[in-house]
Amino acid sequence: MQIEIKGDAEELVRACLVSGEFHSAEEAVATMARNWVMEHPARLGLVPELDPDTDIRALVAEQGVLPFDPSTPIPHFWPADESADEFLAFLRGVRRDSSEIRKRF
Repeated sequence: MQIEIKGDAEELVRACLVSGEFHSAEEAVATMARNWVMEHPARLGLVPELDPDTDIRALVAEQGVLPFDPSTPIPHFWPADESADEFLAFLRGVRRDSSEIRKRF
């Protein structure tokens, strides 16, 4: 996947690279995206951690969750040209960042 970045966003990526904290523009953009996800989890439908005492069956009944249907079309939230490994790496990064943020508070 390629994304063209111009203007202020391009300058921000350049500043990240100059800082030496990132090895590539892709790494800088991925980190920014993970940070955005952590700040706006509701926009992506991410669910906060559940309390260990949560009754899952009651929660499922309350939310009206249905069993998974493999014939349901896959949502288009991940680019088709990205591999499953890249998707899993993204999820691991989001979870790692989420864990680090929770440790701070």
